[in-house]
Amino acid sequence: MRDKNNYPSFLSRWQPNLSWLRLPHQEFLFNQEELNPLNRRLFYLNLGLIIISVLVISLSYFFLPPLVPLFYSLPEGQEELASKWQLFYLPSIMFILTLVAAVIDRKMEFSDEIISRSLFGSTLLFNLILFISLIEIIWLVI
Repeated sequence: MRDKNNYPSFLSRWQPNLSWLRLPHQEFLFNQEELNPLNRRLFYLNLGLIIISVLVISLSYFFLPPLVPLFYSLPEGQEELASKWQLFYLPSIMFILTLVAAVIDRKMEFSDEIISRSLFGSTLLFNLILFISLIEIIWLVI
């Protein structure tokens, strides 16, 4: 005889019990309607920083000299200079980081809310640091 889980009746006592893996209030903690609004705002803040970065570079592009100091970790002089079109590396790095954070958040559908918020928050912080670096480079040159 088979029970409702397609286990033979003599194996029903060894049937896997995975109820301990799920919290009793899990559907309320990880409901997508409750989780998405803050992450959506953080995602839009990241995209806003990227768009503002591209606009700042585009507006100041014709006022910049041909070489700008982009690579501050290299020795002073000619090594730290880069072409002005390479300033677009910063918004592209920001976009890649934001995209990776969004993909990871989508894959962690039933993950902890704190992990998801800290992922988007740390991405926003890193993008803000890159944006401030971009503003500092442009301010220094112009």
